[in-house]
Amino acid sequence: MKTQENQPTLRSTNKPAVASTASSPLRAVSTVAESLRRSPGAEASQPAIDEVQQSLECHQVVLYRLEGDAFLLEAEAHDGSSEPASQRISRQDGMVAATNPQELRLVLEGATGEPVGLLLLQTAGSMGQERSLLLDVFVELLSNHLSRQAADSTLLRTSARLARLNDLTHRLSKHNELPALIEEATSGLRELIGIGEIAVYLIDEGAPVLAANQGSGFPFPKSIQLTMTDGTPVLGEAGAAQVMVGDAVLGDRELMVQLLRGSQGINGALLIGMDDKNLAADPEVRSGLSALASHLGIAIHNTMLIEEIRRQAIYDDLTGLAGRRHFLAELTREITRARRGGGPLSLLMVDADRFKDLNDTYGHPAGDAALVAMAKALVDGTRSIDIVGRLGGEEMGVVLPGATADLASLVAERIRSSIQALQIPWNDGTLSLTVSIGVAEWTQHMKSDDLIAEADQALYQAKNLGRDLVVTQPSVETVTAD
Repeated sequence: MKTQENQPTLRSTNKPAVASTASSPLRAVSTVAESLRRSPGAEASQPAIDEVQQSLECHQVVLYRLEGDAFLLEAEAHDGSSEPASQRISRQDGMVAATNPQELRLVLEGATGEPVGLLLLQTAGSMGQERSLLLDVFVELLSNHLSRQAADSTLLRTSARLARLNDLTHRLSKHNELPALIEEATSGLRELIGIGEIAVYLIDEGAPVLAANQGSGFPFPKSIQLTMTDGTPVLGEAGAAQVMVGDAVLGDRELMVQLLRGSQGINGALLIGMDDKNLAADPEVRSGLSALASHLGIAIHNTMLIEEIRRQAIYDDLTGLAGRRHFLAELTREITRARRGGGPLSLLMVDADRFKDLNDTYGHPAGDAALVAMAKALVDGTRSIDIVGRLGGEEMGVVLPGATADLASLVAERIRSSIQALQIPWNDGTLSLTVSIGVAEWTQHMKSDDLIAEADQALYQAKNLGRDLVVTQPSVETVTAD
């Protein structure tokens, strides 16, 4: 089957219609019916209109099909005495009765009474009873033809849309990063059905917050309150712009609003504005958007789950510092960079003093509070390019790209002093904490394990020398910590 948008408009000249002898009504009806039965497209419409023009002895017969808000030229036949027909007539103008007594304007209707086309005739005079009856039959045949054509076109568009929808949902399922997923969803949806504007809101601390939007520049608010049709709030803070689930109006824009749901409940909302009101009212489109919203909600949930797993693999839950595996990977990367560029690189190994005593005395929650404060002091005492990580328990590390041992020792001393001065709030009092720090500078022969071993040796020496100390590059002899 072919859609009508890409088919050429046909124009046929039959001379002279008025002077010719009209074919028999039965043969004319049979010819028109057979022509229309062969194909639903314009290639069938043209021979049918040729026969209508000759049989009714009209100067001109023009057939239009209805698409959206306009009647588009489908086929035309004339005797050479009339001007070419307009390629397009607005739906509103097409529904107005003709004022010229020699012109007939007939709206062709489908089975449910909806307009499907328009038939224009320039007559040569009175039609007479026989030709009027023949015209009624032609109108019925042409109405059925255009109805079938519209149904086929809708089926093709629906099939194509479903195929594109399936492709989009497949692409969504492949993303494991939230920004890329949202970008794929918004751009893919606009391409899929010609949406004017689209916005995706994600739930953040119980409120829908704008994550992404595309379109004609409509000012979507940063946060909204979702409500049911009766005004009952679903999600969001009071005072935020209210948006009703289903069909909503935001400012001067009519929107379709779909909730996004994952396995844990609502995780967002999809707001869609369409410039084509017929498209917005199309049940197939609405059904497709509902299906895509379901897929998108699940994809968002899965992506957020993957991101959380990735975050846990990279960062330490308690302190927010890099986890051991990520820290060691970054250390190896910095060593490779230093070896290639020839710059200095140093490592600090930092360990809380008598941490077991603190845990035993005040409990593990107090120990956690101390570790969080210790981690913050390390971050505050270093640069943005430095890498701070928790290696396990109360031991943390700092990679200092571009730092010599002397500079690293100054940084370590600043960190030690700041932690010693901490007064960590706990219950009705405060906790205090000190740390021992070992400093080692990378040399060309070292791998990451060698550099860590050097810094650990310095740390053990700091412990043995009384704790709350910074020791740099110890001697080769092994020093045992308490």
